[in-house]
Order: sequence, then C-alpha cells, then structure tokens
Amino acid sequence: MLSELESLSQKMKAMEEELEEVEADHQKECLLFAKRSEDWSSRINTLQKDNQRLCTEVRDLQNELNRTKQELHKALAEVGELKIKAARLEKENAELRDSTSLHEEQEGMEKERLERENAELQQEVCKLKTLQEKYEKEITEMKEKMKVTTRELEQCMEMGMPNKTPEQSEGIEVRRWTWNQSERFGEFGQVFGAQRIGDPATYVVKLVILAECDLQGQIHEALAKEDELKIKAARLEKEKAEKI
Repeated sequence: MLSELESLSQKMKAMEEELEEVEADHQKECLLFAKRSEDWSSRINTLQKDNQRLCTEVRDLQNELNRTKQELHKALAEVGELKIKAARLEKENAELRDSTSLHEEQEGMEKERLERENAELQQEVCKLKTLQEKYEKEITEMKEKMKVTTRELEQCMEMGMPNKTPEQSEGIEVRRWTWNQSERFGEFGQVFGAQRIGDPATYVVKLVILAECDLQGQIHEALAKEDELKIKAARLEKEKAEKI
C-alpha cells in the first residue's frame, strides 16, 4: 500500500511539472500572439494612411487635368476668333480686287488697315504658339506625376494582406481596403462615367490614361486649326504683296 502511494505521488509530481511546462509554453504563445497582433495593427494603420494620401494625390491630379482642359477650351475659342478674322480679311481682299474705281488715298488707307490687322493676326498666332508650349510643358509634368502615382498605387496594392493565419482564424479580423471605404474614388469614377473594374490601382490608372488621351486629342485638334490659320495668313500675305 505504501509503495502504491509513493508511485501515485511521483506520478502527481510528474503531472505537475508537465502542467507547469504547458503553462509556460502557453504564456510564451500568448505573448507572441499579442506582439504579432500589434504588428498587424500597425501595418493596417500604415496602409490606411497610404490609401488616404493616394486619394488626395489623385484628386489633385484630376483638378490639374480640369484646369488644363479649361485653358485648352479658351485657346480653341481664340483660334475660332482668329479664323473669323482671317475669313473677314479674305472677303475684304476679294472685294478690293473686284473694285477698280477706288481712290489712291482710299487704297493707301486700306493698305495700312490690312497691314495693321495682319500684324494683329501674327500676334495672335504667336500668342497661341506660346500657349501651346505652356500646355506641352504642363502635360509633361503631369505625365511624370502620373508615373509616380501609378508606381505608388501598384506598391500599395502589392503590400496587400497575406493569407489567413491561425491567429486570425481564432477571432482577429483584418479588414482589407474596399471601394466602400473610399467615397473619393466613387466620385472620381462618376466624373468620367466609368465602370468600376478590377482593383483600385488598375481602375485609377485607367481613368488617368483615359483623361490623358482625351487631353492629347484636344491638343492635336488645336494644333491642326493653328496650322490651317497659318496657311490662310500666308495666303493673305502673298495676295497683299501682289496687290502692292
């Protein structure tokens, strides 16, 4: 009986030692879990701040695109005015060629007026060329900003959350970034009438590329009108020289 009690006592002592080891291991796992949870929280906060910063940069870029479009519309309006002036000069020159009974003094005054208006036309063309150079410079700067923004968006999306860990399956919920967490992107999409496709980085980059293509098309149209105006101005200059 005594030997059985001693054996039972030894077993209880061994079980107590094993229990202490298990408790120590459990304490270590709890500390490790707490540290990893803190690291994940810090990383999530960093990603949220990066998303907010990227939203602000995209909004600023949209404002710059809108401002450049307004300036382009103004330039196109000036081209239209120059076209009207050129048509009026062409009509007046035709009337002048058809009239053979004008007095020499009137002819001299008409010549001065034509020279003055032609000089004004040349000034308008120079002004338009200056505006064109300004727009090209702004577009180059905008492209560089878009490259930087695109790289940052891609880096942010590549830093996405890993697969679920055992700790997460035990009750820790890590929320990914979704479209509903940023109303700014929703408003940005509505401006272009675009459809949300793919991840946020791809969506924003595609919108920026569409806006850039639209801007380039307007620039080419303005340049074509400028070339047409230059041809008409050269023809007027030739006709004026022939009449003199």
